Amino acid sequence: DGGLDGLSDCRSGTVNFNQASGGLFLSGGAQATVSGSTLNGNIQQGILAGGPGTVVRLTGGNSITGTQGLGLNAQNGGTITCTGSNTLSGNSSGNVLGAVTGCQ
Repeated sequence: DGGLDGLSDCRSGTVNFNQASGGLFLSGGAQATVSGSTLNGNIQQGILAGGPGTVVRLTGGNSITGTQGLGLNAQNGGTITCTGSNTLSGNSSGNVLGAVTGCQ
């Protein structure tokens, strides 16, 4: 299904100019906690959470910028939540769409 299996923590990672489905793509009930990471210039979305039970938690220090599409996209039962300070800017189709909470 293209998603991560189980739980994952992403700390201090960088995904720049990914030409596929976005910087970080989760589906099928996968869950990830992301902190201190940079997703810049990706295609379609910076982060996508798609499908029931799929959860992305942004816990601060993240930068999702310059996406050629949406910064954060939570659809079809997936959710994205933000705590702490996260930067969302310059995403051509907007910063958030769908079940996204706490994200500016």
